[in-house]
Amino acid sequence: MCRTTSHGPGTLLGGPESMTDLFVRELTEGIAGTGIKAAFLKCAIEDELTPGVERVMRAVAQAHLRTGAPITVHTSAHAQTGLTAQEILRSEGVDLGAVVIGHSGDTSDPDYLHRLIDNGSYLGMDRFGEQIAPNWHYTHLHDHVLPALLQAGVTQAQLDTMLVDNPRRYFSPAKS
Repeated sequence: MCRTTSHGPGTLLGGPESMTDLFVRELTEGIAGTGIKAAFLKCAIEDELTPGVERVMRAVAQAHLRTGAPITVHTSAHAQTGLTAQEILRSEGVDLGAVVIGHSGDTSDPDYLHRLIDNGSYLGMDRFGEQIAPNWHYTHLHDHVLPALLQAGVTQAQLDTMLVDNPRRYFSPAKS
């Protein structure tokens, strides 16, 4: 039996959360002894919060607090689980400005998106160019999406904020 499934909060044997130490090691020393360090933490929540998902989210939050590494959350925009993720992460003390709510572009509900933004997180509009999309190819974003945004009135300065400034801020070490 894997140590992370038999030991830790809410498990049969209880004890401290071992995933947090694992995540911290992968950020600070490298993944699986390779010396290749993770750049950010990622967790996922689909349609509902299960005890296992909550446990992983809390371990991710604790690793973030120890390292300052940014967090990306795979979410279901349809189920609005980005809000649930924000609640869990905030309850652990995470500054939601260090969090990307992934797959936010899967909805056109402006109220949901505004709530995520108002809580302080970045929106991950990250499904451009997927193979299931009819325009799938690696240059779709630059060849089609960005020109369409410019034509619709988005300024170059706004694009620079989205594509340069925000990622730079997201990947900059958190200030203690």
